[in-house]
Formats: sequence, C-alpha cells, structure tokens
Amino acid sequence: MLDELDVADLESEAAHGYVLGPASARDNVVEARGGRFDGGRGQRTREDFRLNLASNGLLAVRFSAAGAGHVGISVSGRRVTPEPHRVDAGNFQEFALDVPSSVGTGPGRIVLESDQPLTLLHYWSFGRVL
Repeated sequence: MLDELDVADLESEAAHGYVLGPASARDNVVEARGGRFDGGRGQRTREDFRLNLASNGLLAVRFSAAGAGHVGISVSGRRVTPEPHRVDAGNFQEFALDVPSSVGTGPGRIVLESDQPLTLLHYWSFGRVL
C-alpha cells in the first residue's frame, strides 16, 4: 500500500487536500458489514483529493450506494475509467481500477464523479508486485 485516504477523518482529509464541497453533519455516517465498520461522507456525487500513486498500480475505493449508477474517475486530468464504472446498490462495496502508466508515480489529483449520490468511505493506492 502506497497511500490511504480515510474519508471523514479530518486529519486524513487535510493531509490529502480533500475538497469537502457541499456537506452537512447529517451526511457523516458509519457503515457496517460482517463485523467491519468504516466512517464516511454520504450524499457525494463529486470527490476531489490528492493521493500518492504508482504507475501501473491500483486505486481502490470503498463506498455504499442506495441505488445503482455509474462512476467516472480521473487522475491528474486523465480519465482512468474510459467507460463509466457501474456500481450497484449495496453497503460496504469495494472496487479497484488500474492506474495507467501514463499517470506516472507520485502524487496525483483524483476526481471521482457519480451520477447517483454515494457514501464514500475509503481510498487506497497500491503498487504492483511482479
């Protein structure tokens, strides 16, 4: 693991230049599944923050969704989801995307956009082990 953003953890958000945007205290929630718990921010359709990345690494996202929808992710202005990634309704979901080699290694600006409100919980960046 190269980096981690724990959404709704104020220190983690500050360290990653997390852009809060429109939010209220009632959007701060705790999600649970199978004895695991994670806090996050609900009603999010756009996320914007920095994360250290590895060329050809992985970007993982943990979230919950009240309804099905689509998510697009850009890294440093480059779309890493050529087609919007489909998400289904459900709590405590995770998906991982490949970080293109063109993004390079080091800090990158992540922008996530969703056509449905999500509860965002966590982001992780991983390098690849050959």
